[in-house]
Amino acid sequence: MKQLLRKLVFPYTYSSEAYVKALRNKYNIDIGENCMIWSPNKVYIDIQRPHLLHIGDYVKITSGVNIICHDYSRSVFMSVPGYENVGEARETYIGDNVFIGMNSIILMGSVIGDNCIIGAGSVVSGKFEKNSIIVGNPAKKICSLEDYYRRKKEQELNSAKLFVKKWHEKYGRYPSINEMTNAFSWLYVPHTLENLQENSNLFNYNGINDEIFKNNYLNTKPQFETYEEFLIYCKKE
Repeated sequence: MKQLLRKLVFPYTYSSEAYVKALRNKYNIDIGENCMIWSPNKVYIDIQRPHLLHIGDYVKITSGVNIICHDYSRSVFMSVPGYENVGEARETYIGDNVFIGMNSIILMGSVIGDNCIIGAGSVVSGKFEKNSIIVGNPAKKICSLEDYYRRKKEQELNSAKLFVKKWHEKYGRYPSINEMTNAFSWLYVPHTLENLQENSNLFNYNGINDEIFKNNYLNTKPQFETYEEFLIYCKKE
């Protein structure tokens, strides 16, 4: 009933799938496959110049994001004596596998390469090469995707231990493997195709390339043989 009401009130933004479909078919935006838009009724994607906007495959757009394809600041010129109208047009381009953090603004003419992460609250203008971490106002590249990955990988086990510790402090017990969610499942679930199929709830991710994900998973190994071994490790710390 709730979903039906949302569909009636927000016919094009009641879900990510509905918004992507509307952008592609109703507004003629060039948007790729397997894109994910969280809180679509809180996202603004400029439809005034659809031929000047490209959004690639596997793009993740979070709540409060604005993607802009025009600039009406020229209106100021026309109220200043002696000034003429000055038109402007630039393509706004977002590559494949890009994550756009909450409340970020992508300004007209921005070019964002593949595999980029844009930090929350960033104001993006200009050209950014692929595999970049982009943060700030004005947004700047702060490091490469590889550097960011290595840093996050080094911190992963401490993050998992913190999750367990705080859960225990709050609830007086240790979390089940399902309560750990899909965030840390690679640490302690054997990397087999059988486990992917039997424990789909632990490997349910939005906006990713399934083929690459499976290859990465099956060609790596967990740090712990079982979830119980992982919990024993956390309890010792």
